[in-house]
Amino acid sequence: MLIVICFLYLLFLVFPHLMDIFILIIRIISPFIIAAFIAYLLHPLVDFLHRYSIPRTIAILLIYFFFFGGLAWLFYHFTPIIVKQLQDLNENLPAMINSYQVIIQEFYIKTAFLPETFHDKMDEWFLDIENSLTESIRGIFNHMNKWFDFFFILAVIPVLVFYFLKDIEKIQKRALRLFPSKFQKPMRGLASNIDRDLGNYIRGQFIVCFILGLLSYLLLDYFNLNYPLVLGSIIGLTNFIPYFGPILGAIPVVLVAFTTSIKMVGISLIIIITLQIIEGNILSPYIVGKSVHLHPVYIILSLFIGIEVAGLIGLLVAVPLLTIFRVVVRFFFFSNRWQND
Repeated sequence: MLIVICFLYLLFLVFPHLMDIFILIIRIISPFIIAAFIAYLLHPLVDFLHRYSIPRTIAILLIYFFFFGGLAWLFYHFTPIIVKQLQDLNENLPAMINSYQVIIQEFYIKTAFLPETFHDKMDEWFLDIENSLTESIRGIFNHMNKWFDFFFILAVIPVLVFYFLKDIEKIQKRALRLFPSKFQKPMRGLASNIDRDLGNYIRGQFIVCFILGLLSYLLLDYFNLNYPLVLGSIIGLTNFIPYFGPILGAIPVVLVAFTTSIKMVGISLIIIITLQIIEGNILSPYIVGKSVHLHPVYIILSLFIGIEVAGLIGLLVAVPLLTIFRVVVRFFFFSNRWQND
């Protein structure tokens, strides 16, 4: 599946006029990709229940009840709150920009000795930020109808997940048949190695990001910071990105806190630092563990490559793809079993 996606992306780079076809293909296969990913995340839970003599179909239905029921509950209760907070943010954005202009003017006075071109560049920079924020927030509401169309397409995902989980062993066997018989055993070992290194990391990261997002929302709401659910969601989502994620998540929190008071900025920074200490010393070691043994230099390099190639999506998939690449290289070049076969 990854090879197919990379092939389609390369076609798009070589033939830009195929953009419409590329988008159509992505829309068609996206439910299958998402369903396969969810089935991959839930498969260990189904196997765990199946070990206790629970029929596989019953185990899948139990996981369905808790997973999709929980998602439906979260969507029903928190979507209206997020929409309301985004509307308030869109309405209050000009006032927030004005409060920043006061700080900027004070900065201008203190930096009057600098060339005027420096101040002009700063004006352009802040204007670009204001325009991009405004367009982003308005774009969310302008594309709301497309969102509902997308959710309608995603309605088939639970059905696909059920069949993927139910027939996963058949899917694995048929996938192995694509390879010659002498390569099937090594390929099974390669898939096992990838799952061992990557599966626990992805599942653990999702749990850690959810916990951090929830704690961020509760703490920001407790201290009465504006838009706590939106900011907590941003913190949780960006935490999936190693090293740079916490910084990206902290920026909007600090910017919103600046419009309230300096005291709120300090409280926000304390909350963010405390959450990162909890994540680094408690959550990640016990939930994620050391499932991905990658040197920080390689991770940072992969993040830079990811953002250059695919922007935010590249940041999110950089480490998983690097992990798969490392496992494949080690397996083919350093595995005695592969060489013997």
